[in-house]
Amino acid sequence: VHGGLLSSMRAGMRRVAADDDPEEARRRSTAPVAPPSSAPCSAGQCGLVACVVLLMFIVLASVSERGMDGPGRRRLAAPAAPDWNAPPGAQMVHHHSPKAGQQNTRNTGAAGGATLGAAASGRAASAAAAAETQTAAALDDADAERQRALTRELYPEFTGKLPYRLGTRDEIDKSTLVLLVVSNQPYQWWQLRLAHYHLQRVKQPGKIYTLMTTEKPDEFKMPHSCDEPYSGCPFFITKDYTNWDGDSFVVYNRAFAIRDFLVDLEAKQKAGLEREYTNVVIIEPDMFMLKPLQIVAEPHKPVGFHYFYMEESYFWGNNTALLQMCTTHPKLARAIGVPYILTMDDLKTLLPLWIPKTKTMRLEQPWLPKEGKPRSWIADMWGF
Repeated sequence: VHGGLLSSMRAGMRRVAADDDPEEARRRSTAPVAPPSSAPCSAGQCGLVACVVLLMFIVLASVSERGMDGPGRRRLAAPAAPDWNAPPGAQMVHHHSPKAGQQNTRNTGAAGGATLGAAASGRAASAAAAAETQTAAALDDADAERQRALTRELYPEFTGKLPYRLGTRDEIDKSTLVLLVVSNQPYQWWQLRLAHYHLQRVKQPGKIYTLMTTEKPDEFKMPHSCDEPYSGCPFFITKDYTNWDGDSFVVYNRAFAIRDFLVDLEAKQKAGLEREYTNVVIIEPDMFMLKPLQIVAEPHKPVGFHYFYMEESYFWGNNTALLQMCTTHPKLARAIGVPYILTMDDLKTLLPLWIPKTKTMRLEQPWLPKEGKPRSWIADMWGF
C-alpha cells in the first residue's frame, strides 16, 4: 500500500511539473506511445488503487473502533498535552462521541495530569511517611525521656527500666478511677480509713471511690460524716454478694461491686454527671500506699502485683493442677493479684468472665490436709 501510494505521489508531482514547463509538455506530446506493458497497472493506477485500499482500511478501522465501544468497553481519547499555566481543572480535550457522532467537550483536569498527579502524590506520600517516621521517632525519644524523668521522680532508688508506662500526676488525675472495695464490717471500716489516710498521704492522683457492699443497701447509714478526715467518701453502696450461687465467699463482692458501680457510672456519664475514664486501679483496704500508683495500663496488658504463691511451683506447694483448671494455656498465666491496673475497656470485657471464673477456682487448698480442706481464699485472683 505504501509503495503504491508513493508511486502515485511521484507521478502526480511529475504531471504538475510538466504542466508548469512548456518544453516538457511539448516533449511529452511528441514522444512515441509505448506498447502496452505486461504490468497489471501503471504507476498512476497502482497509486489510485493504493489510495482506495488505504481509505477502505481507515473506514474499516473506524467501524471496528465504534463496534468495540459500549457499556463497560468505552474508549477514552488520549488527553492533550496539559497547559501548565492554566488553573487546575481547566484542561479541556475533545473526543468523538461514538453514540451521537458529535464533538463533545470533556474536562480532563484530573485525567490530563494523571501521570504527573500520581508522581506528585507518590512523592508527597513518601515525604509524609518520612516526616511521620521522624515525628514518631522524636515522640518515642521524648516519651522515653519523660518515662525516665518520672521514674527518677517516683522511684529514685530504682535504676532499671520499668515494665510499664508511667503517667504524670495530671494525666492520672484526668484519666484514672481508683476503686477501693470493702464490706460493711467493723474491721473493714477502720481498714478503709487507714487506706484513705495513706492515699491522701502520698497524694494519689485520680478519682477515688469506695465501693461498699452491705446486706441492706436501702437502710445503709454512714457511721461518720464525710467531712471527717479519711472518711472514705465518695461511697457507692451496693448489695452484699458473699453468699452467691450456693457458695459463701466474701471476695465475690469485689467483682460484683465493680460491675454494679460501672452500670451506675455509665448512667451518670450519659446524664453528664461524670466524665469518661480510661484507666482503672483496683486496691484493697489492707494495702497502705508508700508511693502513688501512677501507672497507665496499655490495652490487653493489665498490671498487677506479683504473688509468689501463685507461681506454678514454689517452696511449699505446687499449683500445676490449679493452673490447668485456670486456663488452657498454663504457661501464659501470670502470678499477679491486687492492686490491678488495667484499661476501662479491658475491665468491661473481663468482668462477665471474671465472676464465674472465680466460682470455678473455688477449689480445695492443695497444701492442707485432705479432711476439712477450706476452699481457695484467692479464687478471685485465679479467676482474674
